[in-house]
Amino acid sequence: MLPIIRSVLVIRLSSMGDVLLATMLVRELRTQFPDARIDVCTNEEWSDIFRYNPHCRSVHAYKRSFTRAELSRWKKEIQQSLAETTGNTRYDWILDLQRNHRSRLIRSGLGENVRRIKKHRVHKLALVHLKSNFHSKTLHSTERYRETASVLGVHDDGQGLEFWLPEENVFHLRQAITTDIVRIALAPGAHHATKRWLPEHFAESALILTERLRREGRESEIVLLGGKADADLCAGVASLLEGKVRLQNAYGASSLTDTARTLDSCALLLCNDTGVMHLAAARGVPLVTVFGSTVPELGFAPFRVPHRIAQATVDCRPCTHIGRESCPKGHFKCMKLVSAESVADAAWELVSRQEIA
Repeated sequence: MLPIIRSVLVIRLSSMGDVLLATMLVRELRTQFPDARIDVCTNEEWSDIFRYNPHCRSVHAYKRSFTRAELSRWKKEIQQSLAETTGNTRYDWILDLQRNHRSRLIRSGLGENVRRIKKHRVHKLALVHLKSNFHSKTLHSTERYRETASVLGVHDDGQGLEFWLPEENVFHLRQAITTDIVRIALAPGAHHATKRWLPEHFAESALILTERLRREGRESEIVLLGGKADADLCAGVASLLEGKVRLQNAYGASSLTDTARTLDSCALLLCNDTGVMHLAAARGVPLVTVFGSTVPELGFAPFRVPHRIAQATVDCRPCTHIGRESCPKGHFKCMKLVSAESVADAAWELVSRQEIA
């Protein structure tokens, strides 16, 4: 039988999507230990993911630029805060979902008991190099996170991911924004080039969808989403759509909160296998995701949200588990062979079956 758990620290530093996937575990920990202090440590740039989350007591924002002295002072501040609420300078349990040298430095001296995530490297290597799936079923990342906390008796609560806005709390959940205009978001960006579907295909899919909606007497608007790094890419897609559709340029958002609010007003998102996919899932926004150099079997498919996956059957997929800066074969067929019409058809299934408002 487990002793009384007073405090748990969850470490997941990066990236955006991986941190969003950890929101489910934090909620499950809160359910399992309603009176415990549940804290999260993540990179400073992703701290907004947990900033307003009611299941999380404190968010410890880690800076990659920390010197040894700064890291030591930062950890002492964490210990002081912990002691004030639990009487102990060490967490009862630390769940390290990152498992690298940075997370090792962070957790050192902060925890009584540590569980580190199993990265299933053999499974990933087999998929990338042998094109073989060693698992009888796809093990989603949320399951791997929960597996790390199995010693604490955490169970699947059947719910999805979360991203909370400052005005929301456990008593005031998000209400879907409904309008007479069907707003379709396009997010053409991705950190790695081989995870970016062709900009002209994004634009063509949008044109097909708006035309189908027009034929049914429904007004539509295309919303372009992306961070500052995606500005040029989004502008390129916008140039292909200007004058042809009703268009809103919402890219270059300075915060995830702004992007989440924009997504809330959209009926559907078309995107790549990247962080905004998980943000949409956390806000309950249906989506169509294009997978290129990666595959859903790696464990990062959209989670518990109405969705469709568009991908090409190419024998060199996957060529990576995270993405590349260029196609190693030079042909980029994994993305070029995913047609705009197939993505529009997948999106139309969500619309026509009334899976979205």
